[in-house]
Amino acid sequence: MQIFFNNLFKKASSEGHLLLPKEQSVNFSQTLAKLLSGKFSWLYRARIRIYLEGDNVDEQPIELHDQVLKNLEHRYIEHMEENRQTKLKREAKNSKNSESKLFRIPTLALNEVFIGEALSARVSYYLMSIDDGPLFRQKSSGIIICTGTGSTSWCYNINKMSAQSVKRIINLVKSKINNGENIIPANDDKFVSNITHEFNDSIVFEPDQLRMAYTIRDPVINRIYTNETNRGFAKKLIVQSRCFDACLVIDGSQSYQFNDGSKAVLETLPEDSLKTVLVNKD
Repeated sequence: MQIFFNNLFKKASSEGHLLLPKEQSVNFSQTLAKLLSGKFSWLYRARIRIYLEGDNVDEQPIELHDQVLKNLEHRYIEHMEENRQTKLKREAKNSKNSESKLFRIPTLALNEVFIGEALSARVSYYLMSIDDGPLFRQKSSGIIICTGTGSTSWCYNINKMSAQSVKRIINLVKSKINNGENIIPANDDKFVSNITHEFNDSIVFEPDQLRMAYTIRDPVINRIYTNETNRGFAKKLIVQSRCFDACLVIDGSQSYQFNDGSKAVLETLPEDSLKTVLVNKD
């Protein structure tokens, strides 16, 4: 039997939610003794299974640091939607008898999946479906889909609010409900801190929950792109690309091409969970 440890070094670059706690890393012999004596509990960390459909989806992924831009940006893609839809309908009619094939990516995402243009300055265009609901159009800086394990990292830092923002919101609310019974404190730092922590804590969820949290980064909302569901939870997500030079990145490492016409199906299943241990604390 092989046992693998992920311990916390002195010069860690993160808080290490997936690592052994600092005290268990320092006293490793004691930690190992606990493990061998059965003083631990199992934790099944949910992971994301991904299917891809489209051109070149079955090619070997490239590492993110090797990613290069391939296509020039078309500044007026939003005006090409009608022509593109007509083309897709014609192609679908011509291939009515052919079955579309989904390629299952062999790697399961433990933390998160990012979908969007490779160049962060470009706007990402895509269609999205939540839990087999209707497709809706999105125009944003991309989308991040995370597990409970990944909810303490990138997803958390995108969605968390600062005490400064919460204080501003409280002051705005207070100014609107001023009816002589103003009981909402405006500049009470403790009150602001409690509200801030309560909101930020709601972003994180347990690693063994079989669901994903999705965050649509910087969504564009106007008469065409009217959806305001920029954050939520789902057991299944479908994303159809309308991008030029996009990628689907797993855990900040493996990058798959995800350009116009490609489709991704993401879901969490119990058989894909990673079996890990939590060593009992003293």
